[in-house]
Amino acid sequence: GRTAIDVWESKLRLSADREATAMMTWGLRLEPLILAAYAEATGRTINRKARQRFLEGYPHLGCTLDADAGDRVVEAKFSPYERDFGEPADGALGLPMNIRAQVQWQLLITGYERADVPVLVRGFDLRIFEVDADTILQEDLRSELDEFWREHVLTRIPPVLDDPAQLADYLQRRPDDGSTIVAP
Repeated sequence: GRTAIDVWESKLRLSADREATAMMTWGLRLEPLILAAYAEATGRTINRKARQRFLEGYPHLGCTLDADAGDRVVEAKFSPYERDFGEPADGALGLPMNIRAQVQWQLLITGYERADVPVLVRGFDLRIFEVDADTILQEDLRSELDEFWREHVLTRIPPVLDDPAQLADYLQRRPDDGSTIVAP
């Protein structure tokens, strides 16, 4: 996962693009196949156009969708590990927390009430998780990310680094641009 400092550096273009991991590479390669299997399994038509979306009134808050299917977001995932995912009957609770947050963010940005998350587990087990909008979580995410933008990106002040290893890593790679470091 990405840390707050990683996101801050990325938004200010202070760091190189993130190097793709094998999981990321395979996920991107398999995404069209997972979406095709989802369309076949559900009978829904998927749309992969207009994938970049922004929250109305917040041009700095956006997302990139894998696809939509008319009235819902479709977020394709791949995992070689069964332990990461529950069963589709578990709904959102069958997904790892980072994916649940990602999908809620996409629902907030698009205004859709539902998302489907087709997950190809172990290369042969397609599981489709239906996730309903959680407006409380969405508002928490919007508030946190808007605050992050205003307090850290616009001001160029990095977020608090309370992990000594993370702080040391940041100090080694940060450019000498006069940015203020906020330490605990």
